[in-house]
Amino acid sequence: MINVNKISRRKILPIQILLQGLSIFGMVILLSACRRKMIVLKSPPHYNFSNPEIMKLDNKLKEISGIAWDKKRDVFFASQDNADKLFVLERDTKNIIQADNLGDKGAYSDVVVVDSIPYILRSDGVLFKCATSSIGGSALIELAKLPSEENGFESMFYDLSRKALIIIGKTGPTENDDKINAYAYYIDSIGLDRKPVFQIDKRIVEQLAPRKSSELEPTAAAVNPLQQKIYILSSSSRQLVITDMNGKPEGVYVLISGMFPDPTGICFQKDGGM
Repeated sequence: MINVNKISRRKILPIQILLQGLSIFGMVILLSACRRKMIVLKSPPHYNFSNPEIMKLDNKLKEISGIAWDKKRDVFFASQDNADKLFVLERDTKNIIQADNLGDKGAYSDVVVVDSIPYILRSDGVLFKCATSSIGGSALIELAKLPSEENGFESMFYDLSRKALIIIGKTGPTENDDKINAYAYYIDSIGLDRKPVFQIDKRIVEQLAPRKSSELEPTAAAVNPLQQKIYILSSSSRQLVITDMNGKPEGVYVLISGMFPDPTGICFQKDGGM
């Protein structure tokens, strides 16, 4: 008499072992693949991006395109993309305490404050000075138009050693350029120098980057007053690039989308607070 149960069990057992082995093997491959792709994200020296201070701003500031610190008045200035106002924020609460009308709506991409005077950059490369009008309001005074062959401008900072506003191009004159040009506007002397004051080599940025991403396209920049380094944000590639004062890249850091959904503004206080 043939025992069907015994035959069935003998046939099934090797199959079960095989399936279990394949499952374990598959898990090992999956875990190994995960380990190979794992990247430890680092913060720049003296900062901890894993423990930021998060503050909710007024709904009028849904898309800040530029932010600057006024050390004399102890306030922040902020520009809002495609808006017609320049906002003044209280230092601690970040509440809006003043909103200056800029006249026309425009793609104002960055703001820098020098001696309590705001300078505003428009994305098409027009540089303005925000002055107080005779009737107490504010008025934009056009200072310069940057080279039209560049593909837009979104980043500007003040270089104290040069006594100049430094304006960084977004991509370079053509899409295949390996370098991004930076131009100087000398506030108290010759104005705009149409020859680049320095260039940022995108190939070096790519070499320093901890993971592959799209090319560097600067969306904001500021000088760290303690380190005397330029901190450059790139929203499209989700990077923070640190260079020396002549634009030579020294470090590249990844910006996590959940923490930095659209990094388009950066500034420092005199104690190095970012």
